Amino acid sequence: MVLLHLVNPFNLLKILKRHMSKGGYIFIRDVDDDLNFSYPDNEKIFERLSSIIRYCDTYGYRQSGKEIYSHLCSCGFNNIKIAKQGLDTSQMDYDQKEAFFHVYYGYVPFALKKMKEKTPDNEIIAKDYNWAVQIMDRAEILFKENSFIFSLGYIVYVAQR
Repeated sequence: MVLLHLVNPFNLLKILKRHMSKGGYIFIRDVDDDLNFSYPDNEKIFERLSSIIRYCDTYGYRQSGKEIYSHLCSCGFNNIKIAKQGLDTSQMDYDQKEAFFHVYYGYVPFALKKMKEKTPDNEIIAKDYNWAVQIMDRAEILFKENSFIFSLGYIVYVAQR
């Protein structure tokens, strides 16, 4: 899932296509946060954490998944196939949920701290940082409850040169 961290993924796709064999395939999997959901989220904790992730520059461009189709078409790829997929907590045990929480949300305070250091006058980042530091333990408890489900969405593309 490198494309979400690139300023111009179109350029990379053009370069990759030039190095591919005629008739060869490219497989791309990238996130799209519009496919994510957390339920229940009565306190709106996960909604806010997710909105923070969307604006934190270290997390990359979180809506890149849906744009890849246009890039592939513009580069001249053919036979483009799309599959929406995801990973969710519905069949995870306590330890797996804990690991998933830390992989997905655990970095939020550190990302905000880095942004706060880069932009010390930004009150929104400072406010979100203070909130995130205070809420992480509560968020983890809620995330691991049996009745809670989190679904992380991504899109898989297969295209032919």
